[in-house]
This record gives sequence, structure tokens and C-alpha cells, in this order.
Amino acid sequence: MKLSNNGLMMIEGFEGLILESYLDAGGTCTIGYGHTGRIDGMKICLDMKITTSKAGELLASDCSCAETEVNKYNSIYNFNQNQFDALVSFAFNIGSIKQLTQNGTRTCNQIQEHMPEYNHCAGKVCRGLTQRRRKEQLLFNTDAPSVTNKTNEDVAKEVIQGKWGNGNNRRVKLAAYGYDYFTIQSIVNKLLKK
Repeated sequence: MKLSNNGLMMIEGFEGLILESYLDAGGTCTIGYGHTGRIDGMKICLDMKITTSKAGELLASDCSCAETEVNKYNSIYNFNQNQFDALVSFAFNIGSIKQLTQNGTRTCNQIQEHMPEYNHCAGKVCRGLTQRRRKEQLLFNTDAPSVTNKTNEDVAKEVIQGKWGNGNNRRVKLAAYGYDYFTIQSIVNKLLKK
């Protein structure tokens, strides 16, 4: 499975974008959208700066790693899109879902029950992590709409007809149904030029 645009926007919102390195609440050097790994082979250090474009590249790479972590368990759970997005956000922040799932032995209900426990940083309860876990838990427990068999062009035509709403509302709705907002928008623009 892949992270939806809705899931990506959620991660971006939690992490925020900071283009100059800083120490996070746990004392780890961080930059961009919560990136703590290396940049072009170099360890992140204070006084580093990156561009918005580079932050986007790092975010995509970090999300891909989190997707891989969650997909290790998808054959056990068959996650819906909302569950998958919530767990990718969790893995993006924590590193994996191995402990949360007890290596694939917990039920989905047990997984969501244990999510709030992961709200500590440097041994202390962190308000920001408490809020993040609550939102991830809420998303995990939200039924995902059934995926439709409509082509991207069919959906783009419906967008033009106004069936998918406007702005961010449209983006979230398309993502919830498994469509890539930017792909649909590109087709919409091409159709409108004809």
C-alpha cells in the first residue's frame, strides 16, 4: 500500500517545516519535516540549512521508509487506507510499528487501544505526541470508503462537474477514496484546456 495525500498532509501538519536544523524535544538534531537521518551522506548538525525542495525530497524518502515498515504487517492485517495512513504517521515518528503490533500478534482493536501509550519523549509525557497519537487513533478508527473502479479521467470529469467539492475538501475526499489529487488535478487542467 501507499500513503494517501490525506496521510501525507497529516504528517506534514504534525512535523511542520523548518528549514534550519534544530534540536527536537528529545535532543536529536532535526531539519525539514522532522528528518533526523543523514543528508547526502552527512550527519545533521546545528546551523545546517536546506531548501523547501530538499525538505520535500527528505519527506518523501522518510515516508517511503515508514510505508515499508507498515507494509511488513499488511499481509497479517489487510489495513484499510485510513489505518495504513495512521500507522505510517506513527512509524514516521517512532520508526516502526513492531512494538505497537507486538510483532503482528495484536488485533487491530488492541493496536488502536495501545497507540496513546507512545506519547513520551525523553521519559516525559509530551503534549504534542499525546495530540498526535489521539489524531492517529481517530484516523485508524475511521472507516475508509470503498475504493471505486473509476478511472482517473472519469473522476476528473466528476471534479469538473463539481461532484468532489473544492480546495482542501476535494483533496481530502480524493485521497480518502485512494486517488492522487495531483494526478486528478492535472487531468482536470488538460480537460479544461480542450
